[in-house]
Amino acid sequence: QGLDFDLLSQRIHPAESRVNKLAAETPSSFVAFDLLAEGDDDLRGQPFSVRRARLEKMLKTAKPPVHITPLTTNPTTAEQWFERFEGASAGTQRNAVASVELAAGARLDWTTLVGDDAALHLETPVVRLGARSEFRDFGLVCGGALVRRQLDVGHSGEGAIIALSGLSLIDGKRCGDTTLTVRHDAPHGESREYFRHIVADEGVGTYQGKVIVAQAAQKTDGGMKSQALLLSPTAQMNNKPELEIFADDVVCGHGATVGALDAEQIFYCQARGIPKAKAEAMLLEAFGIEAIERVADEAIADALREKLRVWLKGRAL
Repeated sequence: QGLDFDLLSQRIHPAESRVNKLAAETPSSFVAFDLLAEGDDDLRGQPFSVRRARLEKMLKTAKPPVHITPLTTNPTTAEQWFERFEGASAGTQRNAVASVELAAGARLDWTTLVGDDAALHLETPVVRLGARSEFRDFGLVCGGALVRRQLDVGHSGEGAIIALSGLSLIDGKRCGDTTLTVRHDAPHGESREYFRHIVADEGVGTYQGKVIVAQAAQKTDGGMKSQALLLSPTAQMNNKPELEIFADDVVCGHGATVGALDAEQIFYCQARGIPKAKAEAMLLEAFGIEAIERVADEAIADALREKLRVWLKGRAL
């Protein structure tokens, strides 16, 4: 559609206001900041004119929408990563793939927000941990007609820590799917998977979690939990936790619960003068905030808590 590459070549900081301004001025369905890699080719050392030419050539055959994910080698920036999927229209189909390798002793906190109206959101982070490294992931899903976050996380180094968690807010006829594979291939690893889901209307939630403990992964400590609240008789939640254990000296467990709001808790609030609708909203907010507490960065956690409140307000509970 006639991309203005002079405009796209501006080296801007990806702040939301500036991205929106650039998107409005660019006659296309996507915004690109730079091309740092193509396939196995690392282009960071190439002049910008070369990178821009490669980008233009690559995009000639691309079909919109195209989404560019940022890349960094800065340890401070990479330690806390907040990825936001917002602004896509109902006709958008998105396939986001990320590959992460953590060196020995490294740590990464990764937070993802899916909050737009994309028809399909398929997200596939593949993460491998070295010895004594730590990976913590949190995903908030509050949009998308069909959303599937499928994580494949494993460690081949001893003493690694994996913590995966999230909150799914599913209403209307939306479908939210969280699928995990956690691989313990070395001793003394620790993994925790903790996910909460609020499903309303005719929404469908799915949680599939598999933890695989190899024979060499002795002294593994693993725990998995999925908890869901259903707000209507037509809401659905599917849980499928799995353990595959080939070692004989491990501590692993899993649990899954599906239920409705506690009628006694609602009555307790009403007895103290709180209207039923407000009492329900308070209980749901507390249920969701307890999941968001796993986000270490307070600024990011505040943004996620506000998304939860907006979603609850939109339901007019």
